[in-house]
Amino acid sequence: MIKYFKELENRNNYYLPLINIDDNGKKEVYDSIVPSSFIEKNAELFSIGPSLINIFNNINIDEWCNNSFENYEIKSEFISEYYRIQEDELPYAIVFLNNINIDCRSIINYLNIMNKLSIFFKDMFSHNKEVYELFSKKFKRAIKKIEEYNTIEYQPKKEDLKYQPDSWYITPNNYLYNTGNSDHKGRDLLFNYNRICSSINNSEPIKNPQFSSKYTSVSEAFLNKSKDIEKNGYVTIGDFKTYLNYLSQPMCLEKIDNVIPITREKHVVQIILGVINAQASMYNFFEDLCINTNNPKEELEKIEMLTNNNIGDILVRCCGFHKVESTVDKTITTSLINYEEAFIEYIDRGWTISFVPPIIIDEYDHTVKEYPADFLKIRKILKKN
Repeated sequence: MIKYFKELENRNNYYLPLINIDDNGKKEVYDSIVPSSFIEKNAELFSIGPSLINIFNNINIDEWCNNSFENYEIKSEFISEYYRIQEDELPYAIVFLNNINIDCRSIINYLNIMNKLSIFFKDMFSHNKEVYELFSKKFKRAIKKIEEYNTIEYQPKKEDLKYQPDSWYITPNNYLYNTGNSDHKGRDLLFNYNRICSSINNSEPIKNPQFSSKYTSVSEAFLNKSKDIEKNGYVTIGDFKTYLNYLSQPMCLEKIDNVIPITREKHVVQIILGVINAQASMYNFFEDLCINTNNPKEELEKIEMLTNNNIGDILVRCCGFHKVESTVDKTITTSLINYEEAFIEYIDRGWTISFVPPIIIDEYDHTVKEYPADFLKIRKILKKN
């Protein structure tokens, strides 16, 4: 019997309640212009620019670092930062000074570069440390003032509800799997499918770098991961990043042992369990293919031909997934032979179940075989008789 998922009745039933922790309530207005009064008041910061650039370009950085640092790593880091500024940032400052733009973004970029030079000189020229500290403070103060001209403040909307796309599967072991709307490798099965194909084509064992070699198979490792999550009733922030990878974070975060952030939020836990069990079910089929066929590479080619190498068809016809074609039209595609009995609750609630012939591993002649397309017709005739 296939579990009935009430979440499929309405897309609004299923969302992830996340929080946008990066929204600081400020938006930059591009092409905003700095008042002429600001230029006049801070003229010194623009006139000093050529002198700071000239000093910077005339430093023998290698000699200075050799005389100043014994630690090789510190020396290398300092030299690397010097050349990065010289190659990536100074050209911009020089162009700016030769043709001053009074838009906020251009001036902020220039002031940031000059502030970096001041900090650099403060570390290098201890006898003038106070002078460069003063310049650095002036540059920072000017940057803060400009941000008043080119920034709009608003009340940030911290709540970030992530509604899941209408792209669902029911796994063979009765979990709800959503493919998401990005190609994040932890969630999208296509990434690991390609990894599996590469292993089979190269006659290598099927592995996944996420798990250690203590497990006899990748599918076993995923299933153990699923059991641990269900037993604990939570997922860690590491699990969240591995399988979902949203920029926003889950609400209701707490910590175990005051160290590891976790969430017990129901939908976050369920969606991750769906991803994990989907991975387990897909790996399980191809692990069986390698064990129970004489020539896995040849049988894989046959599967690719029968399914046009379409990951959706492979999941349904080979791996035993049930694809929810549309929650609006209430249609599901399955390769389950006894689907009328297995999907009885769905059928009673108005769902249409479509059947496609399964592709199975024949353990007797050790090949993959496709059920005949008219299999159901033959079965119905036999039932009547």
